[in-house]
Amino acid sequence: MVVKFGVDYETSPLPTRQVHLYLLPRNLIPGCVPTHQRIYYCDGVNDFRHMVGPINGIFLLENGHFLNVRFAWWNPAIKQCRVVPKIEFDVEENFEDCSRSLGIGFDRTNQDYKIIYFRTFSIKFTSVVYPKIFTALYSTKNDSWKFLEPNFSHESQISFSQNFTCQNGVYYWLASSNWSCDKENVYSVLSFDFETELFKIMPGPPIPGEYWARLVLRGRSIAVMASKDVSIAMTAEYDIWQRIGENNWIKVYTVNPPIPYHMPNGMWEYDKYVYELTQSYRLMWYDQNAKQATSLGFDFFIRLLSGFAWPLDYKESLFPIPRLYRGEGVTDFRCIYGPVNGLFILEKGHYLENVRFCWWNPATRECRLIPKWNFELLDFFDDHTRSAGVGLDLVNNDYKFIWIRVFYDNDKYEVYPQAYAAIYSLNDDSWKLLDEPDLPYDCNLCASFTCTYLDGLHYWMTVTRDSDSNLTYGIRTFDFATELFGQREAPPIPSDHWGNLMLRCDSIAAISSKDTARAYISFYDIWVMVGEDKWIKVFTINPQSYEQALIFLIHLHVIRGLYGPVNGLILLMKGHYLCNVRFAWWNPATKECRIIPIVEFELERFFDEHDTVTAVGYDAVSKDYKVLSLRVYTNEHKREIHPRTFGAVYSMNSDSWKHIEPNFHYNDSLYESQDCTHIDGVYYWLCLIRDVGYVISTFDFTTETFGQMEGPPIPRNHWGTLMMRVGSLAAMSSDQLSESETSCYDVWAMIGENNWIKINTVILPMKCHSPLGMWGYDKYMFELNRAYNLAYYDSTAKQTTNFGLHMTEICSGSVYAISYKESLVPIKRENSIEEDTVEYFLITF
Repeated sequence: MVVKFGVDYETSPLPTRQVHLYLLPRNLIPGCVPTHQRIYYCDGVNDFRHMVGPINGIFLLENGHFLNVRFAWWNPAIKQCRVVPKIEFDVEENFEDCSRSLGIGFDRTNQDYKIIYFRTFSIKFTSVVYPKIFTALYSTKNDSWKFLEPNFSHESQISFSQNFTCQNGVYYWLASSNWSCDKENVYSVLSFDFETELFKIMPGPPIPGEYWARLVLRGRSIAVMASKDVSIAMTAEYDIWQRIGENNWIKVYTVNPPIPYHMPNGMWEYDKYVYELTQSYRLMWYDQNAKQATSLGFDFFIRLLSGFAWPLDYKESLFPIPRLYRGEGVTDFRCIYGPVNGLFILEKGHYLENVRFCWWNPATRECRLIPKWNFELLDFFDDHTRSAGVGLDLVNNDYKFIWIRVFYDNDKYEVYPQAYAAIYSLNDDSWKLLDEPDLPYDCNLCASFTCTYLDGLHYWMTVTRDSDSNLTYGIRTFDFATELFGQREAPPIPSDHWGNLMLRCDSIAAISSKDTARAYISFYDIWVMVGEDKWIKVFTINPQSYEQALIFLIHLHVIRGLYGPVNGLILLMKGHYLCNVRFAWWNPATKECRIIPIVEFELERFFDEHDTVTAVGYDAVSKDYKVLSLRVYTNEHKREIHPRTFGAVYSMNSDSWKHIEPNFHYNDSLYESQDCTHIDGVYYWLCLIRDVGYVISTFDFTTETFGQMEGPPIPRNHWGTLMMRVGSLAAMSSDQLSESETSCYDVWAMIGENNWIKINTVILPMKCHSPLGMWGYDKYMFELNRAYNLAYYDSTAKQTTNFGLHMTEICSGSVYAISYKESLVPIKRENSIEEDTVEYFLITF
């Protein structure tokens, strides 16, 4: 996209200030002038200053100057705009504008779009800069600003970037300590993390102080463009520096565009540079590989003077601009039904004739009031029960709403023997009465736990009670296409049990219990409907304690790893791919949880995940619990492993990550241990080195350094892993892993630092299985692969015993057998946040 702002002096009767937005093709060909499409135009613009972004297709517009600056979020694809509240800094009357900087980003932890805005002011009639940086952060979620105290000098010169230099929730600026000096390394990189809301200063490239320099994005990496003779016709040279890791820079090449006087306007992908010709206001782009300059085709820009142009990497998006929804002042709200494809039905009012409904889409903030509907009621009617359902008529592609009511006969003091039903069509925007619906008035439709709409049908559980208070359950359906009620078989819930419907993923399910809501002794049966009239009981929940209830949550949601414990603390890991891996500390004994900030590595866009290794440990010197995260990536372009291991260490004391450079080869294979192989502040792995064999790799959490020791004499073609054997390091190896009845496992124990002895050979008399670790001195735990049951083998008694945990319903998952001892170690932050719960991390986060 190209954004052009300028003044057209040829308009009549007066010149007009205009903004134009144009889309360009994704692929530019050297020598070919690209076509462009104008997607937005506005004249009569008043004091337009800047346009930042995009994030998910959303831009931030800046308007005004000095203390009258205003911002607005804008999505040009859906023509949606949201004005941001005005920010008021506490400034003196003798202040005047000096400098300003701006950045936007997305806080993935809180799912929040934010703005960071900081300014400096000078004192009128002097050149003295007031010694403070006025800084504020805006949260879209809260729709409010808050003030921050940055940790860098007010004398720093902060430069606007050439394009949108935001990566993984962190915005970057180029800063200089002195604009006009001849020293090296006067440039630094200032960053702001929208998740932690902290500034950070990092070394910049070694650019002399007299050079012009700007920050750019080169692909998905931070880069710097620098020049001593910026804008000089034909001879200007621009050095391109790229950041490698966090603090290292390399000069990748020098660009010498053969074009007239110009100003650099940014970078496109890896090797395309955009320039604005200062005399004609035309835009050119230069391809470093082809060594060719080409016009972008905006010849009419010569009419738009006194302005500027921005080339932006833009992709249209239908992403709505988030807006805070507040429900203050709500009166007589009754219920909310849905959602179906994101649409809800809201109900308000009560009694007989005052009930109203409306459709509502929270994402687009759209609301549509439904016409009022009144049943023809008799004078002696009173309200008794009501039920409703929302769904999609798949035949007519029509959203519909079914409303069912039963009334009470005040004259006879009994329920009136008729059910009334009406259906609303969104296509027709009208109601119609269903004559004599096939629905008994006494069937008692129960409101489901969730919206039990599936494939054009809405489902309710019905319950009737006999004279002995025994319950009989049934299933009633409504087909939104045929507009007919139906009946299905209910699960075989006993007559003395409570029950209700819900959705379990994409299936109709039911939950039932005899002792519902009773502390510690409640059992809940979970049923799933298979076909039209068949139900199976998939499992029974018995949340006797917090931990057992949590096992159910882990079954329902994705957990990638569980590490530890270290002094009773366990690390949970969820997510996948490049930047979505998240961690949380958890103490099951105290129920405390602490979500860890995201760890970010400088990755190329063509990287894919290859391997990840995680370890936890305790630094006894600084009394600090730490996490080590190692990642190896695949280069999708070259279809090979990227020749580097990325590493970072998290400190609970500082609640932050720092990057490290592991000193072992990226092709070395670190095997996850069967238990937490952490002893006295050092973590141990079994490592397979090509052409060498197995060794022991270590990481010291106090010195934060890697080491290597001699490993057990396991042949290179054998499977092997480390584990704990009553507080000491041990290893298990096999050449026939998991083979039914014939697998043979050698067990090794470490004596001293570099001595290993084989203490046992175990032959398992069990079917296909996976080793899980060791218990005590002579018990070995395994998972039976086909039955998904857990068992242990006692090598002294030569006997296999089942643990009795029947987990056939929990397939395609992982089992962790850990040596756990309760602990009261606290992990709460000083200023704890409500999101620091294990439920939030596992379900919502």
